[in-house]
Amino acid sequence: MFEMALTSISAFLRGRLFANNGKAFAQIAIGVIATALLFLAAHQLGFSLWGAGTAAGFFGGALQPFLFKNLKYR
Repeated sequence: MFEMALTSISAFLRGRLFANNGKAFAQIAIGVIATALLFLAAHQLGFSLWGAGTAAGFFGGALQPFLFKNLKYR
């Protein structure tokens, strides 16, 4: 299991994990921006930093499978 994770990380860092790197990085950027906006909105609504971070992390993590469902891997 650990070897598989290292192989995937290595392929990602070399740019060989995804068939279309541009689309993959665009999806990652969308996820980061959505999570940051969720964090700021939760904090503005009165959540503490811990609460806003937890809520944004949960919903941002839940968003990732929807963003990555159409990505093609090599």
